[in-house]
Amino acid sequence: MNAAAVCANSQHLQARFAREHGPRVQALQAKLHRGERLDEADHGHLAALLEDALSARALAAAETACLGLYRRGTQDYARLMRHALLNERTAVVGDCRCDGVR
Repeated sequence: MNAAAVCANSQHLQARFAREHGPRVQALQAKLHRGERLDEADHGHLAALLEDALSARALAAAETACLGLYRRGTQDYARLMRHALLNERTAVVGDCRCDGVR
């Protein structure tokens, strides 16, 4: 990939993180802090976040700004998924009708 293409891809990813991922990550965090479970659309966004983070990783060798996007994307993804899994586990245990049996 030539330098102009790397630069264009880098700028596109930076804009996408600022325009789409940043606000959506904040909304997902708020949803998870309320104890809600993620729906299919939320999981779709997390998949897009991870895909963009991996794209940034591929560009990071040529464009150092992309390394930060990679780190940010993967850290946001990991943090949100950990919290989502905790909410899922809590919901499953809360839905259990075990009559005190564990």
